Amino acid sequence: MLTRVLLVILAAASLDAQVTFDRILRADKEPQNWLTYSGSTAGQRYSALTQINAENAKNLTMQWAFQARSTEKFEATPLVEEKGNVPLRYLCTGALVTIFLQLILGATLRHSATWDQRPPVELILAHIGGAVAVTLMLGAASLSVLRRHPETKFLTRPAIIALTLLAVQLCLGIAAYMTRLASPNDPQPLNPMIAITVAHVACGALVFVSTIVLTLRTYRVLPASEEKSFLQDYRIRQDLHVNPE
Repeated sequence: MLTRVLLVILAAASLDAQVTFDRILRADKEPQNWLTYSGSTAGQRYSALTQINAENAKNLTMQWAFQARSTEKFEATPLVEEKGNVPLRYLCTGALVTIFLQLILGATLRHSATWDQRPPVELILAHIGGAVAVTLMLGAASLSVLRRHPETKFLTRPAIIALTLLAVQLCLGIAAYMTRLASPNDPQPLNPMIAITVAHVACGALVFVSTIVLTLRTYRVLPASEEKSFLQDYRIRQDLHVNPE
């Protein structure tokens, strides 16, 4: 079931992964993107964005840099396409908040009853709903990172780690619940319930930490909306013309 959910999310995230030639021909219709070399087939290297103008260009500061592994002359034109409507930093922040709330809910569930009692049904259902929400939020954020910035290991590594830990966490959650159901027959908390519960708690903390790292890195690399920050940096470095108004 978990594999099917992740495959559905991955398929949905990759539907619009390719830039069509028709979009490149009409690049002027979406100036927030930089879909091809020189910006469009006209080769003018000009952006119609108006956020930077002659008045505020002097206030710009560097927000992103790439250290090339070469001492030779290095020139490149960045291609920028923001496929999603929601910036990555907002997706990651939403996933982080969802995980935090789920951790609180999980702690409440664990302490709602002793090992020889069944946990409240309403808390169990709420925790299951939280697990679904975390899977959707973190899955969307991590897969969006992998889809939009596949070559940026600074972002893809924590995204992959977070997804892997999430899969392990879901499996541990099911195992923890099953062992908890069998515990009323035990004279006291015993293994494997103790070991699985501890592993479940520890893995949840690791998911939270990896999502914190991912979120902080998106804020560091993508300080504003991704397409604007990259295009602004590109326009200044390439001495592009700014709009006079």
